[in-house]
Amino acid sequence: MKLRNTSNSGMTLIEALAYVAILAVVINGAMSMFLGASRLSFLGTAAADRLSEVERVREAFTGAVHEAQGIAPGAGAFRTGPDCLVLDMPVDPADGAPRYVVLGCLTSKTGLMRVEVTARDGQYVTESAMRFALPVAALHFAYDGAAPLVTLDLDAVNASKDPSRPPVTYRFAAAPRSRSGKPLSDQSDASDTSDRSDGSDKPATTPEEKP
Repeated sequence: MKLRNTSNSGMTLIEALAYVAILAVVINGAMSMFLGASRLSFLGTAAADRLSEVERVREAFTGAVHEAQGIAPGAGAFRTGPDCLVLDMPVDPADGAPRYVVLGCLTSKTGLMRVEVTARDGQYVTESAMRFALPVAALHFAYDGAAPLVTLDLDAVNASKDPSRPPVTYRFAAAPRSRSGKPLSDQSDASDTSDRSDGSDKPATTPEEKP
């Protein structure tokens, strides 16, 4: 009489289904961890980019104000006001032409711009124009003639996708290092830039943005 070998080296259907279920749980957990890490990495990169953009605006504002001799009432079509700042810069060393730096939301597009203007041959010429990547909802320039301190209050569009979240407000402050010896209030009380010695009274050309 022969004995039947009842040992089974394979697996039953129930065991196979159990293994598949366990594998699915492991894969699902791994994918959840991967997606969470990717989202955190994206948010961290976005936050770092936002801080970098804010720092670029701060450096451009404080650098221009520190270099300026004072605040000019205007330069061509640009006029100093709550949303626009015209800075009287040192003259061009090559030919002594008056120079200005204009900061503000100068076009219909949302964003802060920095424009360099030079007065030559009775015309205001835009030498360069740069738009900052930081999305701006609103901005406000303020200065006090008694204490030559220029402040910029900037409301940046919230990086969150939730439209109900308010803008993030940043404040920067800097003082001009005047070379003329005149108080800031004396330099900003002039009624028109046409009184300058160069006699320039024509508007600046339209800024050409650079990437």
